[in-house]
Amino acid sequence: MNENGGKLQLKKNVVIPSNCKIFISNNSSLVLLCGNDKAISITNPGFYTYENLKSACLKNKSSLSKEYFKYVAQKIIEKEEPQTVMVIKGAVYRTKKTYEYTSMIQPKDSAIISSDSLKFVWHKPINEKSIYFLLYENGVSKLININCKDTSLSLSTSIFKKNTMYFWIVSNSETPGDDEIRFHFIYDDWDWMENYLINMETIKEDFIKKGDSMKGKFIQEQEQKKEEYLKEQK
Repeated sequence: MNENGGKLQLKKNVVIPSNCKIFISNNSSLVLLCGNDKAISITNPGFYTYENLKSACLKNKSSLSKEYFKYVAQKIIEKEEPQTVMVIKGAVYRTKKTYEYTSMIQPKDSAIISSDSLKFVWHKPINEKSIYFLLYENGVSKLININCKDTSLSLSTSIFKKNTMYFWIVSNSETPGDDEIRFHFIYDDWDWMENYLINMETIKEDFIKKGDSMKGKFIQEQEQKKEEYLKEQK
């Protein structure tokens, strides 16, 4: 990183000043976090100004959290039983309209949790003195099943496994029906964005080594996007 005429080694978790230039050498990459739900990985060698990086972030229309959910879901699907696969697919690829009128409030559906504690909040159903709170790992393995008279419950995230998907529901029944919507979330550490992008770079390198035609097409599309980006910077 070149700032005010001096050169500095760019380190992890550094805010990039607006008056600097970033140099990416051969076989190096820059993972840039842009706000709460966007990130880019730049691997092309060369100098990049602050405006170059800002422009690249603004042009990035993808939702990193959605992509990450699909990535984690696919990892689960590849090794789990059919019942779990069905639940995971049904949750990750459903439309918003299916859960607009549920009792659950917090955490929102498709959240990524990195805090030390997690508070669940829900509406209390009319004419009900209490309600059942249920929590599942990967949709089918029940972790918690308790009867609550309140409308919230706080849990330590020490009970969760990193890079794992969880489902929760509040229901009038101790055994909710399959038609009752569950909210899902992923528990991971604060570096999930960076780790995910680094993993994607590794996956792309594996694609090249394997030489699969479909995977090769994917790589070609990624390289084309990079070329288009560099042309726009000139």
